Amino acid sequence: MADLSGRSSACCQGRGLTMSESSITHLGHLVRRFLGALSRQAPASMDHEWAVAHMLPAEIELWGQLSAADQRHSIAVARRFSASLGAPCRADLAAGLLHDVGKLRSGLGTFGRVAATLIG
Repeated sequence: MADLSGRSSACCQGRGLTMSESSITHLGHLVRRFLGALSRQAPASMDHEWAVAHMLPAEIELWGQLSAADQRHSIAVARRFSASLGAPCRADLAAGLLHDVGKLRSGLGTFGRVAATLIG
């Protein structure tokens, strides 16, 4: 295991294992995504309304096919994107909301997607 400086802790010394701060941050992100994916709770109505207000009818139809967890994630991504841009246009926000719709074609559930992520 590594500390935040990227140096190996005692348990990994001699094995050549190191993790950078960005690797640890990414791993934390993946763990949070996995735990969030286990919840079937729909997005809050205020978040759902915000999302729908930024998509065209065909986009809403696609987005509606996402799991509740993926919808919540897409709202969080679009809100972070909005905050970073300041004043994004509708299409920019729709792109953030729809960034995961390709996963629908995979037919993989949560555990299949976790395996695909780990395999790379």
